[in-house]
Amino acid sequence: MAPKQDKVKDHIKMHELFLTAHVPNDDLSRAVRILQGYCGTKPQAVLSRRLLWEGPKTRNNLKGIDTAFIMRQPQPKIPFWRSLNEQLVRQSYIVTLTYDVDKSFFGQQEASEEETQEPVKNTTVLGCDQLLGSLRWNDLPDPAGARPVNTRSYIQIDSEKSLCTIIQSIGYRFTRQVIQECYRFINGNVVFELSRYLQLPEDIESKSPPNTNNPLPSFNTLVSFDSENKWILMASVRVFNGNDPEQMKNNWKFPLPKKDKKDKHKKRNLNGDVKKPADDQDGDAEMVDAEPTAEIEEEESNSLVKKKDIKRRRVEQEAEPVVTDTFQTAQSREVAASAGLQAKDDGALVLQHNIQHQVSLPPDYAYTPISQHKSPEKPARVWPFELDPFQKVSIASIERNESVLVSAHTSAGKTVVAEYAIAQCLRNNQRVIYTSPIKALSNQKYREFAAEFGDVGLMTGDVTINPTATCLVMTTEILRSMLYRGSEIMREVAWVVFDEIHYMRDKSRGVVWEETIILLPDKVRYVFLSATIPNAMQFAEWITKTHQQPCHIVYTDFRPTPLQHYFFPAGADGIHLIVDEKGNFREENFQKAMSSIEEKKGSDPADINAKQKGKGKNKKNQYGRTEG
Repeated sequence: MAPKQDKVKDHIKMHELFLTAHVPNDDLSRAVRILQGYCGTKPQAVLSRRLLWEGPKTRNNLKGIDTAFIMRQPQPKIPFWRSLNEQLVRQSYIVTLTYDVDKSFFGQQEASEEETQEPVKNTTVLGCDQLLGSLRWNDLPDPAGARPVNTRSYIQIDSEKSLCTIIQSIGYRFTRQVIQECYRFINGNVVFELSRYLQLPEDIESKSPPNTNNPLPSFNTLVSFDSENKWILMASVRVFNGNDPEQMKNNWKFPLPKKDKKDKHKKRNLNGDVKKPADDQDGDAEMVDAEPTAEIEEEESNSLVKKKDIKRRRVEQEAEPVVTDTFQTAQSREVAASAGLQAKDDGALVLQHNIQHQVSLPPDYAYTPISQHKSPEKPARVWPFELDPFQKVSIASIERNESVLVSAHTSAGKTVVAEYAIAQCLRNNQRVIYTSPIKALSNQKYREFAAEFGDVGLMTGDVTINPTATCLVMTTEILRSMLYRGSEIMREVAWVVFDEIHYMRDKSRGVVWEETIILLPDKVRYVFLSATIPNAMQFAEWITKTHQQPCHIVYTDFRPTPLQHYFFPAGADGIHLIVDEKGNFREENFQKAMSSIEEKKGSDPADINAKQKGKGKNKKNQYGRTEG
């Protein structure tokens, strides 16, 4: 329900501060016991049905909720409806409708002949509009560097009927439903939730959106979204007045367990033993045997050594990735020749280049050599030109649903590999994310992909366009922020393209790429694009270790734009070609440039006998003669 307040405002700005982590299914019972002991209460088991509604694709189709409907609502809820309406007319979002359910809402599994239990009544045939539900809107998060704690604005309206009809009337489209299984703990103002998301079997097989009024199947037939069946642990604090910075700061305080203060001022002997009180040290004190401290210390040290040995053996026994399928081929390509800044139309230059391939595999991975790969009859995308061999190998890796690192010079055609990954995701109804290190490059790629594919969105720190698109172009910082807050969009992502992955070597920003790759789920596949990456195999092995998946390395030394080295001496004496596109050193041009520099060079400031040019009696007149 809406929080109580003394005076109802026209608009509500609420914030949620949160941290998230993943818990393996094998550690679920242990995590529940820890949270139960920390909070001092038993968990509240919550089962809910969540319906995801997507807004219109274009801003022209955005429209708000009927004002007459808002004014008919109870007075405490009117500010929430007004704030929601203000957000929905501004931009397209994903709105979540949540309905509390229990096992009676699910169909019963087929019973055997011996079982005579009566079937459980499935109440979802009544339709979601006849049930009380909650409507929740979340904005997109700020980049992680903006503030140290993950935050998001939200609006939640509880205990409402006909929510599906209301949200459908403003042009929102029902896209997906999930079942959330959750264990909830409360400690002061902090809410801890251990939850996982389950999908319906028919939603996996069917490409069309399900009907909200369809009955739910048996609970035992639901499938976890996460392939490893991990649980999401989220600790959150809700701030009612998000405009108050002091309230935002003070509400993020976890209730820490109280320490026992009895031992705080106890004095200790030199050997570390606590001194006994004076009344216990008189002559009538009971005599006890001395504790074998030396033996205990020896046992503790031995156990500590054993623990260290166990940890060391685990590291030593960790299986290393397997590097295989190494080959190199030589290719040639004809490009326009150039003797200066402009290319010659009547000349041609044949450049020789090599293509290298390697793959890093997890142990015991069933791998088929890339040379034996059979492309599908209908590829996801075709081009009006013949692909380069390194592009063919990279695309074959994508068709096999295996990650690939492409290292090629500028303008060699790395974007073709990214375009194929995007086209394949669009064909398979999967979400793909394209990341770049700078906003200008993100804006450029958004324009190119939007003209080519259509269903493309942009998310940067300044602009957000169509955030529910199948292909999202964003900066790497935005992607890391989405992973921090456990965005629902990430559960639909199949591929992530990292452009300019060599930024990972940057001292200040490299940690962003490292954290993002580590936090991404193991089911996600990657396309890494880079012009130069010296430790490509080491990087691929790290990907294999982190996510237990193969990673191909495709390298070409082909430089489609001929590289020419020019020398421009000071004094505007012209530009000199020093090294041509073939790598030949032009000695005559170099000597000409150096002689020009020597002529223009001034006197050595350290030479006391050098004349000061242009000053005093050494000043030259308009005829070039020295005055004085």
